[in-house]
Amino acid sequence: MRTNRFRGVCAACSRTVEPEQGVITRPDGTTRVFCTPEEAAAHQPSAPAAADTDPYELSAAQVRITGTPAQCHAVWQALQLAPHLLTGQRSADRPRRDDDRVMLYGPVTIEARHLEAIERERQEAEQ
Repeated sequence: MRTNRFRGVCAACSRTVEPEQGVITRPDGTTRVFCTPEEAAAHQPSAPAAADTDPYELSAAQVRITGTPAQCHAVWQALQLAPHLLTGQRSADRPRRDDDRVMLYGPVTIEARHLEAIERERQEAEQ
């Protein structure tokens, strides 16, 4: 853990954390901001048991959407409504440092039978 250098949103309570006022962690490669070191310690992810792992999550692409909050939510909803796409739990909106836009992340998987058809078409096009 170290002190945050930029304004962010606490991953535990969703309050704004000003620079040098909180801590950041990167337990799984994702930077998370917390108000206090105690909150950060309480929210460290534990390794999931093999039986708890969703097979769709293992093969999902991690999608980042950047835009206004309304744009991000509209795009995510379109992904959820798209046939043959499976979406997982998306992140909370994350403010960007350099403008008023936000980012959100989430797993998206194409159903296996459609992914196989896409791969077949790609291979045929290469021949």
